Amino acid sequence: QPVVGAALGVLMLGEVLAESGGVTGKAARPNSAEIEAHLRKLQEDHPRLVTVREVLKTEEGRPILAATITDPDVSDDNKQNVLITAGQHGNEETGRMLAIVTLDWLVTKGAAETRRKQKIVVMPNVNPDGAEQDLHANPKGVSPNLDHPLAGAPISPEGKAVDIISRELMPELY
Repeated sequence: QPVVGAALGVLMLGEVLAESGGVTGKAARPNSAEIEAHLRKLQEDHPRLVTVREVLKTEEGRPILAATITDPDVSDDNKQNVLITAGQHGNEETGRMLAIVTLDWLVTKGAAETRRKQKIVVMPNVNPDGAEQDLHANPKGVSPNLDHPLAGAPISPEGKAVDIISRELMPELY
């Protein structure tokens, strides 16, 4: 059921974006500014539950954002840490769309138990420069999903942003 619900959510989000004019290209494909506006609106509408943070900026100056969703009335010490990253490949829309739909669900009454049990950080658009140019990698040719070396540090802002959040959150589920 969750997979079906997520797929329907993607279709519904596409319809909402198309109706509002908030799309680029032929399909419902939110650009980086629209994704940021969506996250900021979630934070504005649900300030107790959602915190949006700019982790870093890309080479082209776009923000790499992370949204944290949790129940502030329950100590984080008693929660599972979850990290969801999407949009590491700029030309793959489904991950970004599912991350947005997941964020939208996480602020509903139906997700209250999840928020009590988990601290969830969602990075819905890890590679905004690649997304804007419809590239698999970032404009410098670095694939953010491969920029997580076991030894050393990531070389791209996108890899560094995921590394920063991963080290801070220490997710049990990623």
